[in-house]
Amino acid sequence: MATMRTSCRWLALLALGCLGLVGCGSRGEQTTSEDREALETLVKGGAGDNKQAIREFVEKKGLPGLKRLLETDSARARMLALAGLGMLKGDAEATQLLLKYVNGEDSQDAYWAIVALGYQGAPQTKEAIEKLFQGQDPKRRAGACIAIKEYGDQSLYPLLDAALSDEDFEVKRTAEKMKTLIARGQVVKDGKAVDSEEGVPEE
Repeated sequence: MATMRTSCRWLALLALGCLGLVGCGSRGEQTTSEDREALETLVKGGAGDNKQAIREFVEKKGLPGLKRLLETDSARARMLALAGLGMLKGDAEATQLLLKYVNGEDSQDAYWAIVALGYQGAPQTKEAIEKLFQGQDPKRRAGACIAIKEYGDQSLYPLLDAALSDEDFEVKRTAEKMKTLIARGQVVKDGKAVDSEEGVPEE
């Protein structure tokens, strides 16, 4: 039950991000028709549909399919791919790809990569989170706040406390939300924090 709840929390956060990304360019010819159909489902559906779309894509396409999406110019496709990589627990290649994007030039990609890395739970996650908090990019710091909750290492919790005084409003707000979720055992559902039992979607 605990594993399922953790998975649902992770997927709910991803679903919210999917719905929030609009107007991103894409070179559709770089993806297969099946890939494009999966992406359309991901963007148009509700939180539950997004969860299922991500899961099904990972199950059907695996690491090769995720790597192909990472090569496109579509921010939506890369977000899906990074989210999927986070589901490949124990996969060293997936971890290295996530680290590449965490340290890459694109802030949005780095945001999703560190969140996915936190969920994947690779040993390199802690160092990556600490590094992002020392950086100047508020988007990456906000992502690192979510990664702390997903990773679950209490030794990183003081970073959330420090983030409450961050100069960037979004970082502070994200840190506050993550501290609330950690303290109250809540999850994110349709953009709102709810009790754990209520927030677990039916399988």
